[in-house]
Amino acid sequence: MTYDDGHCLEARVKPKQQKVELEFSLNTCGPNYDKSKGEAIALNADGHSEKDTYFSGSKMDKQVLTSTRAVTSADNYAIGLLRPGELHLTPLHAIVQMKPSFAYMDRSDKGDSSAGGAEEEEDEPKAVTVRFASTETERLKKARERSYNFLQQQMANEPWTSVKFHKFGSETSAVQRTMLLCPQMDQDMSDLPGTPQDYLKSLVIENESSTSSGNSSSVSKTASCGQSMQALQKLPLPDQIKAIMMSAKVIDFAKLMSLMPKAADETSVVRSLQQVAVLVQGCWVVKSEVLYPKDSFSPQTGVSAEILCRSRDYVMWLYTQSRHIVQQKLVDTIKLPPEDIKQMLSSMAKLTPEGWEFLLPFDRNFVTRHSDVVQRQQMLWDAKQQYLSKAFKVARQESKGRNDAIMQSPPAGGRPRQRRRTRSRQDSATSEGSGSESGTDKMDVDLTKVKREPVSPSRGRGDGDANKSKVSRGHANADVVRVSSAVK
Repeated sequence: MTYDDGHCLEARVKPKQQKVELEFSLNTCGPNYDKSKGEAIALNADGHSEKDTYFSGSKMDKQVLTSTRAVTSADNYAIGLLRPGELHLTPLHAIVQMKPSFAYMDRSDKGDSSAGGAEEEEDEPKAVTVRFASTETERLKKARERSYNFLQQQMANEPWTSVKFHKFGSETSAVQRTMLLCPQMDQDMSDLPGTPQDYLKSLVIENESSTSSGNSSSVSKTASCGQSMQALQKLPLPDQIKAIMMSAKVIDFAKLMSLMPKAADETSVVRSLQQVAVLVQGCWVVKSEVLYPKDSFSPQTGVSAEILCRSRDYVMWLYTQSRHIVQQKLVDTIKLPPEDIKQMLSSMAKLTPEGWEFLLPFDRNFVTRHSDVVQRQQMLWDAKQQYLSKAFKVARQESKGRNDAIMQSPPAGGRPRQRRRTRSRQDSATSEGSGSESGTDKMDVDLTKVKREPVSPSRGRGDGDANKSKVSRGHANADVVRVSSAVK
């Protein structure tokens, strides 16, 4: 016998949680019912008590069906009703699956544990430590609200609402079924284009240049949050750019302009683009605060958006200095879980034997045509670098050495770094005394790195004479001048 033929004793729902429970009676007199087993189940669940019983009699006389969500979100689902030449679609808010409930077995386990606890001897008194609850911050409050115990408490607080159950094929169910049919068939409520050719054009973008590589090519079909290009073109220009950047994460300017309306000019696009993206390697990368909104958390590890934004900004700044980043050394610096770091890197880089290489090639065309924007973005990165150095406790003189370990190659189109070395005091004195320069070892003196040190009074006369030869004439005090030079 199916549940359609069974007798429903009670039906109840929780609308907010989208939960349903149905109680069906069991045929205890049928040939397929084991009476001894049914009595044993009822005895284990209810015991000999006559209060708060799960079953109404001394036997298992009902079966409870409880619902579980078949899908997390039913926004993309609909139920269809076919008629000759017609298809009627009705959107769904939830899809649940009914399964048997075994709550009576939980009651049996609780009864066994309570009986076992009564037989144990009374425990000795123990000292109780009194603790006062501290003030709950907003972050702790949100973490508590996402906990399992809090969700279980919220589910228990919503009361059950009793409803009436109507069998399939009954008069009431037939009336409800007719409501799935659209009564007005002469009104066109669709926003689709009129002809199949127009509909195809709305899905496919006429891409004039397909030279860009990476994941930005996926933007030509859909934008952020599943928006089609047809719906995207109806938005204002700043919203279009934001949606595209949220989807692509990294894109070059030529590719972005190919996705813009024909009436959009470069000046307006660049102005709106700087609100949601930053310039890295001549390409545009979505801002961290746009990708991680305020008060949000990492779906993988639960790290707050503030920490994610700061760490991602540091990663983007590293890519303004180099083409490659080593993940392990990056973990030691920003101290984020590897899952979050890998997610950040994979959205703007590709894995190579040398490390994580920036996803797109250096866009020299944009840098040449928009030098004012490049200069403005460079000033922004300079200011942000000072903040990031303090945030990650990296000294400015130490950050160069640490970044050299993380960076594997200079940026495309940039000048290679000059390696500095410190000459010995004896070589410095020799070069000053001779007043001559070698053509192959010509040195440029960095006056900002000159440091004066007082001569120790404990040195011998010979040392003093040597020190005097290192100081230019005209200085009354005997100082040692340390010169940091760079080899050209």
